[in-house]
Amino acid sequence: MKKLFVLLVLLFSLVSLNTVMAVEPVTVTNIEINGVDVQGLDALYVERGDILNVRVTVSADSNVADLRIRASLDASYEYGGPIDQDSALMKLDAGSSRVINLQLQIPSDIDASEDTSITIDVNADGERVDLALDTFPIRLQEKRHAVELFDVIINPGLSVRDYLSVSAVVENMGDCIDVTSCEPEKNVIIEASIPALGISVRDSIDKLYPDTLEDDSDESARDSTAKVNLPIIDLSNAPAGTYELRVRAYFNRKNDFTEKKYTLVVEKGIASDLIFNADSTSKNVEAGETVEYKLSVANLGKNDRTFLVNVEGVSTFGSANVEPRMITVRAGTTQDVKLTLVAKDNIQGTNLFSVKLLENGQMVQELNLEAKASDDNLATFKTGLQVGFVILLVILIILGIIVALSRGKDNGNVEVPTPSRKEDNDKPQTYY
Repeated sequence: MKKLFVLLVLLFSLVSLNTVMAVEPVTVTNIEINGVDVQGLDALYVERGDILNVRVTVSADSNVADLRIRASLDASYEYGGPIDQDSALMKLDAGSSRVINLQLQIPSDIDASEDTSITIDVNADGERVDLALDTFPIRLQEKRHAVELFDVIINPGLSVRDYLSVSAVVENMGDCIDVTSCEPEKNVIIEASIPALGISVRDSIDKLYPDTLEDDSDESARDSTAKVNLPIIDLSNAPAGTYELRVRAYFNRKNDFTEKKYTLVVEKGIASDLIFNADSTSKNVEAGETVEYKLSVANLGKNDRTFLVNVEGVSTFGSANVEPRMITVRAGTTQDVKLTLVAKDNIQGTNLFSVKLLENGQMVQELNLEAKASDDNLATFKTGLQVGFVILLVILIILGIIVALSRGKDNGNVEVPTPSRKEDNDKPQTYY
């Protein structure tokens, strides 16, 4: 019996040893990020907007028919999905090695206040391979100088005749080391150009503070975002054709710039010397809440012009305020107007209204806009109807019962007699 016990213990030990010594089909021999060997590294500093080149070297201890490598950034991004990349499926024979190159684009507006990490996943023939080390600490930082073109507004569009209006919204996404002595980005230059025609217009922003200052300091009045309306581009002498329109924001004493490129089509024909546009022709609004429309008036002519802005058709679902209501637009410039719409508590569906531009009492331009009630308003309206229906149903049922009882008393012969003698109280009573 003792020998049998010893044999069982030896057998169990061999099985356990075999399990412990089980070999994975694939081994990762090296991992580099932007040329740095990160295995054993405490942390790797990267900046927002960087492209991370991930280089993974793997070796096969047995034949692998389907091998896939994934690199992912373990950080939540408010304005998009996961930040990761998968390799294509590949084959790897026993005793051979392979290098897989992946790329991760770090968004320029990702939250850089917390440390994160990069994870490497290896999948061989449908099974995840256990790696000795698969997660590497990453420290995200803002760039010291980083001005972004948040938006570019082009009027009347990318198909034009004689004039073009360009506006740019820029944001300082740079770092602020010490909020008590935070320095702004100075003399940010915004430029729109058509290189093939030798045309360019520009304007500048004196100061643009980092966005971190608005979050961490009482000096929140210092803007990190600004809108620039560039001078009107005159294309009246430009030949018809297709051109590259380039919009740039120069910063860091013009040592750096960010840009956006567009394809512009110039046509010839009858031109208009006035452009009237809105940032959006349709916006959602909550019941009882406000929504803003940004209107722009571009005067492409050679003389200053004065306009009155009128809003019509809003009284049924809300009220509107225009600021300023009367504007003077100098020749070759653009002026913005803010339209604030206040929705009624019972606003529903899609509501159309118009904004008219009047000059000397005559309408010269008109915009058709719409305000859409949010789905929550519709749900509240439906719930109100359902509750009202239930209450009405209960009232009808109660009225029906009252009417039925009243008719029963009028048509029946119901009498409850009073006993004449005391002894009759013990006898059964008969009712007719």
